[in-house]
Amino acid sequence: METFDDKHLKVLHIENGGVANARNVGIKESHGRYIAFVDSDDYVEDSYIDKLMEPTKDGYDMVVCGFNDVFDGKVRSRFKKKSQEINVETSHSFITDGYPWMKVIKREIFEHVCFPTGYHYEDTMMCYFVYPQVKKIKIIEDCLYDYVDWPISQTKLLNNSKNIFHTFWVAKYCLDNLKNFNISMTDELFEFTVMKHCLTILYARTRTQFLTEDERRELFQLSAMLVNNLNYDTKSLSKEVKKVAEIFKNYDFKKWNKVCKFARFVK
Repeated sequence: METFDDKHLKVLHIENGGVANARNVGIKESHGRYIAFVDSDDYVEDSYIDKLMEPTKDGYDMVVCGFNDVFDGKVRSRFKKKSQEINVETSHSFITDGYPWMKVIKREIFEHVCFPTGYHYEDTMMCYFVYPQVKKIKIIEDCLYDYVDWPISQTKLLNNSKNIFHTFWVAKYCLDNLKNFNISMTDELFEFTVMKHCLTILYARTRTQFLTEDERRELFQLSAMLVNNLNYDTKSLSKEVKKVAEIFKNYDFKKWNKVCKFARFVK
């Protein structure tokens, strides 16, 4: 990297302190208007930054593109997005993927937030600390990011070990620190917690041979406690969200399994 003669390029050498620490150092040292992240085992198309930055002249808080799933050096699938503009405040939309990549985001959004260190699944903070600050989004259809699916990747290692319990701990950290970052619990954020993080994501991560059924139950109960401790008023939420919130309220592990497995709601 040092061989590039570009005054805009700054190379930092730091001790290996993990992904979260590296990102936090990069954020602190950045001076541009927008920030983009690229995981160390992925790569991007030549036009990645140019095409993502083009719409920023209109003041978007975040610009998002599609991505390619690459395996064994070949594009296995293309995840193309529908080109659109989203005004979060009027549409009540909420981005539910925790990926910091395939996006450019205003640097000012990161001024008072950081990736939690000492945890796995640190990307969870994007949904709790970053996206709630995003008001205006532009989505472009181009697949500009190349996500490399290695046979043994960090994500696969995590999803096949007892580090899966960090699914709970990192969410607890985020929820405990919302007020510290002046972020309020909203219907959209509560729905993400209930329907996405503690339902589909948790279920997917716990379907591993490395967790016993008792450990799966324990992780569910911890997550149910997390939801219940929010004491959130669900009266304005949809019927489906209320039903799932009730599952957590009753610590109903059996029904949680059934809802996740069949992707439908039990009457």
